[in-house]
Amino acid sequence: MTIGKNIRISLLFLSILLIVVVSIISEHSYRGFSKEAGISDNTWMVSLNGKYLGQSSSADVMSDYNLSLKRGDVLAIYTVLPDLGDMEFPTLFLQSRYSGLNIYLDGNYYKQYNMVDFRNNRYIGRNNYMISLPRNYAGKILRLEIFTAKDGIRETVTHTTLGEFMDLEGLYIRRYMAPFLTGSTMIVLGILMIIMSALMLPFRGEVAFNLYAGALFTTIGVGLHSYYGITSLYANIRRETEIFEAMLLLMIPLLMIYLDRLYHFPHRKLFYILLAASFINFGTRLYLHFKKIMYLGFTKEPALLQKISGLPNFEYITLIVVSSASMLFLLSGLYRFFMASSSSIDNSVEYGHLTQVAYEDPLTGLVNRGGLTLEFEEYDREGLDYYIIHFDVNDLKKINDEYGHPMGDMLLKCFANSLNQVYGKSGVCSRQGGDEFTVLLRTRNEETIKQRFDKLDWWLDAEAERMELPFKVHAAHGYAFRADFATIHEASMYADHHMYECKRRMKAESKAASATCPI
Repeated sequence: MTIGKNIRISLLFLSILLIVVVSIISEHSYRGFSKEAGISDNTWMVSLNGKYLGQSSSADVMSDYNLSLKRGDVLAIYTVLPDLGDMEFPTLFLQSRYSGLNIYLDGNYYKQYNMVDFRNNRYIGRNNYMISLPRNYAGKILRLEIFTAKDGIRETVTHTTLGEFMDLEGLYIRRYMAPFLTGSTMIVLGILMIIMSALMLPFRGEVAFNLYAGALFTTIGVGLHSYYGITSLYANIRRETEIFEAMLLLMIPLLMIYLDRLYHFPHRKLFYILLAASFINFGTRLYLHFKKIMYLGFTKEPALLQKISGLPNFEYITLIVVSSASMLFLLSGLYRFFMASSSSIDNSVEYGHLTQVAYEDPLTGLVNRGGLTLEFEEYDREGLDYYIIHFDVNDLKKINDEYGHPMGDMLLKCFANSLNQVYGKSGVCSRQGGDEFTVLLRTRNEETIKQRFDKLDWWLDAEAERMELPFKVHAAHGYAFRADFATIHEASMYADHHMYECKRRMKAESKAASATCPI
């Protein structure tokens, strides 16, 4: 099932619209943060490897001095913390990538982050830091020593903010509301689709697509949260960048499969070659990463990204584009999922209707000859013990001739209704055609058969009275226990033979005394 061009365009516009609306709402939403202040634009003293460079803001250090750091470089910046009044949980929010941190207050060592990993040459993948400060923070000199853990870094510290912990958390989520909501939705739906695929429910024909879509949605969702540092706000995760780079590498082959399932790309050989190469690339990089031979991602920041990152509102535009693309994948998958679901439901209804037509007698609603054959096979396959009971309704031709065929149909309906009442809960009732009926009764007890004949006799009288039939309804019968015979055919023939014996006896008795063989 593919998605047409018009639908794709509609989904694209809807994706962009949703993300833009969410971004605008988040920008103009809750502004009641009680105590928070961005101190990125404060005057910071800057030094590199012990050499004083001058003054700058923390956000502009790299561009002001045209720095590109190498592993082992130590960038130190320090400023005076402003007084925001008394705060219950004063916190410094800091973003820093690929670095170890030493933090000093008034020249005294205060805290460190990632320094053990830095000294042991381990990968550092944390982006966001919520650093608790003492309540008497105001006026203290904050000094940050940033130990570079990766070559070619063009960004070290950004978005340095002071405030109450809850205010900073809310401020950050508001700032990245679009990827936060998009990523959360994709993670939840992705996991649900994976579970549904694992259970092979509810639409077997779409299991493969649901599995790929679920894996891709989860991968993109986790990637969004880790790239924008959202995971660190609700979990103590030290490997956000590491997770993002792994998700990015895994995302490529999953996205290829996903798009192929949606649009059926041509050039199959090339597609499979690229798919295999992307999976091999992911596995190889993951292996080398854990062996500390080569870390995930690039050894240096992409040069193109360095150049265009200086454009106005580049981060905001990137957020819109990335979130919109993710939303497009999500909406496309959901559209395919629900369309396939609707089609599967329609097919199920149609199949049920066709099955009803094929295996149900239209006059009585009982199973027909074809349906009974399937029941025979099912009973034998499950090893059930059962009796085969054949019935032949008396005087159908006579009633058709005397009262007309509609009354003959009433006779058959009367018998079918009574048969279903007596045998329906513990067996299968069927009409073989004309005035012949068959019941499969799950029992080993022959006395149960005889008791049911008495019960059927009562129901026939009651049903004939309810339907206001101007005659009594009777039928000849014969039965056989399936396990006593080698084949179903032999058992059925035995029951048939005794049914016709009963019918001859009933006719003879009727001629003699206008009586019937009790059933």
